[in-house]
Amino acid sequence: FDADRKLLRPIFPEITGKDDVQYTYYTIKASITEPYFDEAVKADRDQIDFYIMVIANSHSTGLDGQYPGFTPGVTTIDDIAAQKLTFNLPERRGQYNLITEWQPNINQNKLIPMAGLQKFTVSATQLKESTYDVPVYLSDENANGKTIDMLRTMAKIEVIDKIDLPDGYDPNIKRMKVEKVELVGMYLKGTLMPSIGTDGQWPDYISTQITDATLPPNSEYTNPVAYSESYAHDNDSKDIMFFNQGSIDSENAEEKYPIFFGYVTEYSKDAIGNMVKPYLVITLVDESSPDNSDGQEISFFKELKLTGYVDGAPQGDGIDFLLRNHIYRYEINAVSSSEANIIDVGYTLCDWDRHEVNIPTFD
Repeated sequence: FDADRKLLRPIFPEITGKDDVQYTYYTIKASITEPYFDEAVKADRDQIDFYIMVIANSHSTGLDGQYPGFTPGVTTIDDIAAQKLTFNLPERRGQYNLITEWQPNINQNKLIPMAGLQKFTVSATQLKESTYDVPVYLSDENANGKTIDMLRTMAKIEVIDKIDLPDGYDPNIKRMKVEKVELVGMYLKGTLMPSIGTDGQWPDYISTQITDATLPPNSEYTNPVAYSESYAHDNDSKDIMFFNQGSIDSENAEEKYPIFFGYVTEYSKDAIGNMVKPYLVITLVDESSPDNSDGQEISFFKELKLTGYVDGAPQGDGIDFLLRNHIYRYEINAVSSSEANIIDVGYTLCDWDRHEVNIPTFD
C-alpha cells in the first residue's frame, strides 16, 4: 500500500524457511516495480512511506483460496479490514463422532491463520543502490528496520495441573489430579482480520496487541445452560470443547507439569448480553483416596469461571474478552478432597510468543 494506504499490488512470494521444524523464522524476497516508487526515486525523496499487510494460513479454517477483494489504486487498508473474512471454528469431531479439540499440526498442514500490518520508510538512495543480490532489508536492525508482528486469529486457553506438586511433576505421586478439561460456551465463528484504524485495533495502522474483540456480523454464540454433570458430558453438544492434554515433556517443558489447552475464537461479554458466560469444567480424580482400593477412580467435577483470579478467588461472573493472540492461563494449585468446592486457582494473561519475520526486500 502507498502512503495514503491505497493498494499498490498483491504479492504471492516464495517463502524460504530458516527453521524446517517449527517454521519460526522466514526470509521473504520480492522484486517490486511500481510507478509509486519510480516517481519517488526520480524526485530523490529521502522518505518514501508504504505499508505491507501479510495474510497467512487462511486455508486452515475453511477459507481455502479466499482472499480479500482488491483493486490496485482503489482498495484501501480499511476496505480489506472491513471484509474481515469469517471462518468457522475448526471441526472438532473425531473418532466415534466424539468432539475433540482442534489444534495446529504442521505435518497435517493445519495452521493458525494470522494477519500482520506495518508501515515502512525507505529513501531513494537506498532503492537506487539496491540490487536483487544486495537488496534493501526492511527488517535490518542496524538500519532502524521494523518487523511485521503477525497476530493469530485465535486465543489459547491453558489449564496447568499443579495439584500436590510443590517440587515439580512426579509421576509416582498418588494425588488429586486433573483428568479432563472442557470449555462450555463459545463463538463458533471468528474473523481472519481484526478491525483496523478507527476501531483502534491496529493503532496507526500497525499490527500490535489488540484491546477489543472483532466479531463477524453473523457471529453465533452457543448459549450454554447452567452446568450439570449430565449436560457437561453430552458428547453431541456443539457448545462443549474438549481440551487436548499436552505432552508433559514438550509442553511447559521447563516445569514439566501436565497441561490442557484449547484454541478458541474471540469473545465479548458485552456482545452476549444476558446469556450464560463461558466456563471451564475440570474433571478431577483422587488417586490417593482410600476408597480407591478397588481400582475405581474417585472423580468429581468442578466448574471454573472463565475470568480473572486474585488469591484463588474469581473476579466477577465472567471475563470481558477473549482476544486473539493472547493466552489465558489457569494454574490449578490445590483442591480439597473433603470439600470438592474448594479450589485454588492462579490466573495469568499472556501475550503470545512473538516471532520475527523479515519481509520483503526490494530490487
